[in-house]
Amino acid sequence: MIVADTNTIACLYLNSEKTAQAEQLLTLEPKWSAPTLWKSEFRNVLTLYLRKNILTFDCCVIMTQQAENLMLENEYERSTAHILQQVNTSNCSAYHREFIA
Repeated sequence: MIVADTNTIACLYLNSEKTAQAEQLLTLEPKWSAPTLWKSEFRNVLTLYLRKNILTFDCCVIMTQQAENLMLENEYERSTAHILQQVNTSNCSAYHREFIA
């Protein structure tokens, strides 16, 4: 299992120069994990594509369903205290520590 950030998850569904790399990673390591924060970030990415008329609403819904299926049962939550404890001992942002935690 790997912890995948939102950009990696998005690369699977949004055609980009990194899509092939994300697909290869999924083949090598088919079980991905992420904090539930990934959903909000993924929604923001899709919102940008939707507002720029790059994707349709229906396409965004389908991509969301596929991504949520990929991450099903592999999402996690960490307490704020845990994240702040991690931040207190590093130079990383709380956002990054949430993925690391």
